[in-house]
Amino acid sequence: MKPKIDTQTLQQFQIEEGNKHLHQKDYNNAELCFKKALRLKPEAGAYENLASLRRRLGDTEGAIRYYKKALKLSQNPELVQKSIASVFVESKAYKKAGTVLKTILKEKPQDLSVIE
Repeated sequence: MKPKIDTQTLQQFQIEEGNKHLHQKDYNNAELCFKKALRLKPEAGAYENLASLRRRLGDTEGAIRYYKKALKLSQNPELVQKSIASVFVESKAYKKAGTVLKTILKEKPQDLSVIE
C-alpha cells in the first residue's frame, strides 16, 4: 500500500518545483506547477509566484491580477501592495503606483520602508 502524502506536502512540492522551473526560465512548467499548487489549496505565495512569472514575461495585467489574489490571502499585505506598485512603476503607470503607496502609508504611517 502506498503511503499517503498530505495536501500541504504535495502543495509545497509543487511550489518548489515551480520555483526551480522559474529559475531555469522554464516558464510554462513553472506556471503549471504553481497552478497545481493553487488547485490543492489557494495561498498567497503561489499567487505571488505566478505574479512574478507574469511580470518576467511582461504581462503587467496578469501580474497585477495575481498580486491582487495574493493580497486577499497574504499575512503581509504591505509587501504585496509594494509589488503591485512596482509593477505600475515598471509599466510607467506612476499615478496608480502612487495611489497604492499612499494606501500603504495611510494604513501604516510609521512604515518608511514604503519609500525604499
